[in-house]
Amino acid sequence: MRKLPQQAPRERGTHSMSVRIAILSDDRALRDDWLSAVNADGSFVAVGFGGGQGLRLAVRSTDPHVVVIDTGMGGALGLCADLTSGHVPRVICANVSEEDDSALDALSSGARGIVYASAPPEDVVKALHVVSNGQVWAPRHVIVATWTRLKTAIDSRNASEAALAQRLSSREREVFRYAAAGLGNKEVANRLAISEATVKVHLTHIFQKLGLRGRGELAAAYHGILR
Repeated sequence: MRKLPQQAPRERGTHSMSVRIAILSDDRALRDDWLSAVNADGSFVAVGFGGGQGLRLAVRSTDPHVVVIDTGMGGALGLCADLTSGHVPRVICANVSEEDDSALDALSSGARGIVYASAPPEDVVKALHVVSNGQVWAPRHVIVATWTRLKTAIDSRNASEAALAQRLSSREREVFRYAAAGLGNKEVANRLAISEATVKVHLTHIFQKLGLRGRGELAAAYHGILR
């Protein structure tokens, strides 16, 4: 696997050094289009990754400044949330649908940039210039809607967490939080340094105690949507 070349720290707000970019898409044609556009810009040096196991580790090993994620990939938003909460704070979600709440879901997962599926590859480059400088690339109405959604979710979650705390153990609450964020059993196990079997046991207890059927209801309960 080819690693992105290491560069000295660049000054904020400048592109005097090439900014390292990782592009993630299991659609090879789309990935190649983005790579061509990004690498044609003298400010960036980019490498691409398909899907599959070990993707998170592979991305982190290249130490990118910004990651572009194809939201058409399975688990794209979970990957976005995982990267932005850890090693890679700047993520752009691309190939985003304009027909539903995909853009809101992406920003809520920690993305700092939104590029719609109808946009040309050059828009990915424009978004990279903005996001790599610490700003947000997204339509204003999407940003406002995301703030509103997050505030509502926080208010609902604060109201429900007190009640949940009386019904779940501290470890169950940790598993509950990570599972609601979209992490799989193996990812939850790695985060908490426990076995996958233990995660499954905790999830079974959570489902039983809260009367939930599946992860969809689990996520809804965590975010205060399902009472």
